[in-house]
Amino acid sequence: MESRKNLFDKLNQFIRKYYINQLVKGVVLTLLGLIVFFILIAVLEHYIKFDVALRTFLFWLYIALNTAIAFKYLFIPILKLLNFRKGINYKDAAKILGEHFSEINDKLTNILELNEMSHDNELISASIEQKTLEISPVPILNAINFKTALKNSKWLLIPLGFIFILFVSGKEDVITKSSERIIKHNKFFEPEAPYNILIKKELTGDQFKDYTLKIQIEGPEIPNKFFISFSNNQFMMNKKNLTSYEFLFKNLAEDIEFNIIGGGYKSKEYVIDVIPSPAINSVKTVITPPLYTNRKKETVNSLEDLDLSEGSKVEWIIDFENTDSVSIEFNNEKSIKKIEKSLILNKVFYQPSKVMLSYKNNFSVSDTINLNVNIIKDEFPKISVNQSKDTVGNISFFNGIIADDYGVSKLDFIYSIDTTKKSKNIEITSDLEQIFYFQFSFDELDIRYRSNLFNSIVGIKQASLIGTINSKNLTNLAIFSSTVHLGSNPALIGLFTRPMTKPPKQTLNNIISENSFTINHVNKKILSRSHSTAFKFTANESEFTECGLKEKFINNFRAPFVKESHASIGVDYIRHFDIKENGVIMIIGEISH
Repeated sequence: MESRKNLFDKLNQFIRKYYINQLVKGVVLTLLGLIVFFILIAVLEHYIKFDVALRTFLFWLYIALNTAIAFKYLFIPILKLLNFRKGINYKDAAKILGEHFSEINDKLTNILELNEMSHDNELISASIEQKTLEISPVPILNAINFKTALKNSKWLLIPLGFIFILFVSGKEDVITKSSERIIKHNKFFEPEAPYNILIKKELTGDQFKDYTLKIQIEGPEIPNKFFISFSNNQFMMNKKNLTSYEFLFKNLAEDIEFNIIGGGYKSKEYVIDVIPSPAINSVKTVITPPLYTNRKKETVNSLEDLDLSEGSKVEWIIDFENTDSVSIEFNNEKSIKKIEKSLILNKVFYQPSKVMLSYKNNFSVSDTINLNVNIIKDEFPKISVNQSKDTVGNISFFNGIIADDYGVSKLDFIYSIDTTKKSKNIEITSDLEQIFYFQFSFDELDIRYRSNLFNSIVGIKQASLIGTINSKNLTNLAIFSSTVHLGSNPALIGLFTRPMTKPPKQTLNNIISENSFTINHVNKKILSRSHSTAFKFTANESEFTECGLKEKFINNFRAPFVKESHASIGVDYIRHFDIKENGVIMIIGEISH
């Protein structure tokens, strides 16, 4: 029984070795088919240059043939080796072995037939054992020799040697270019020109600018004319000499794909890469005149020179394209801002300025805009007065002309009796220049006071700047026209402010919290800047900075003085109280500086 088991084990090993041998043969045959068919089709394509239809046919024929070879000689043996598909049986194996070892042919077949008939028959079993012992010395596994299969791989040296010779001799194009055309079988390939095209300039141009393409032609056959083809149009190139040609692309907007045509040959596709240029898409310039002008906001949709009233606030809202940073320069004061799309600039102007905006992108392409801001100074109102008297009725008649660039809000006739000042309002209109009339009867006054009468007619625009500071050291400046002298010993000053709001006004809040404030005289040079303090600024903005005025601190006094003012006093806060009749708040302080 043991000899019979050994025999069948050997048969199983033989069958496995048989399929491994088939698999080795299949690998060699498949590689041979891949390489030989590849060389054959590539060489034919190199010399014949098939059209798209025939190249497509050869491509799929190559795929089909090699797939069939691989399926038959690789895939099927693998399935049989792994028992996924029925392979040879013991009788088939015996037949193969009989061809190699003739002395066991009939005996091995007889053993297999008796094995099928045994069914516990002792006589048959004994016969099987006897015959098995007779053939056991035969090395049946040697019937399969891997060396024979591997020897066939020598045939691979022929096509591989052919390819090696092509590369060594510099003729690799026979394989490389033709195989590329076979692989790209559904693409049309122009016939190769007998000349070479050399691009003399980098194919890169700035957006919205002209670009000159320059080419040099080399080769044994150079056509007399060359054309350039792009955007479904064809144009003749400008011939500079026998081998040089040029073409001007105007106003590049985007990447351009083009081909060069000469002598019936069409070149490969070239691309001019366009570098995006920074540009301004839209601009909104918002001009806010100072309050004293009584003018409304003005919006201009452009970047242009400006003529502004002194103290005007300008806001530029600029929308950029292909821009990464903007350099802003106001009178040689330069700053650089990184942007994504939009830029907002705010500036209050008190003097003529030169503004320069330079914007660029990461490609180092830039552009610059220069503009001038001209300032219209605010002049004092002009007034001329004529006086005539009616001696009978003792009445004085006054007439004259009053004018101001932005109009006069109030005109008063002021007279003094001893130390008492009195006034009468003169009715005027909102015209910038107007004639006024006024009459005054001196009989209405006591005779003994007439000699003390002084009269004058003025436009009221005088005011003071109140300087304060909060607990966070942020300064504040506000224009007031309601300061009064309350006494000289002690030296008291009264300041009136509008009714309390929520939150409290910054000036009042700062005075109460820091116990000090300054009163600064407004002179002609700072008149418009002083009025600009009435703009609505945020709690984090200082009117000193925004209105172009400078702070001055002296003798450790807490509140800031206005450096440009010709006369200033420092006041220590004492107390404040509400006036019930109108809600006005009166602040009382003592002069200390």
